[in-house]
Amino acid sequence: MTRVEFHAKRPARTQRCQGRGCGPHGHRATSWQHWLPQQALRVYVSGLRLPESEARAVLRRLLADERNLSPFCHRFHLASRGGRELFTREMVPVSAWEFARELGEAYVARLERAYPMRRS
Repeated sequence: MTRVEFHAKRPARTQRCQGRGCGPHGHRATSWQHWLPQQALRVYVSGLRLPESEARAVLRRLLADERNLSPFCHRFHLASRGGRELFTREMVPVSAWEFARELGEAYVARLERAYPMRRS
């Protein structure tokens, strides 16, 4: 499938960072975090075996689905790419779990593996 770029419906900078420690009065968000990563969504769409144009439209819709997105500041977004455990399961919004359930149990399991429970 030809690459589809992510374009949010609204800019992240209009939101506050949802990271732990930033809160509603914290840093302005700089980017959107996909709870299920873009690559997982590409794999899902590839598995649908749709014609190219239809697959691109479905992928574009999934990438922009706000249930799978949260706004974060630069610090949190970069940390997520570095594999650091800044994000815990408790931070994953209910909407992201619903989104994953719609894609299938394998995607719920992926969220569970990607975001560990907070250590006491």
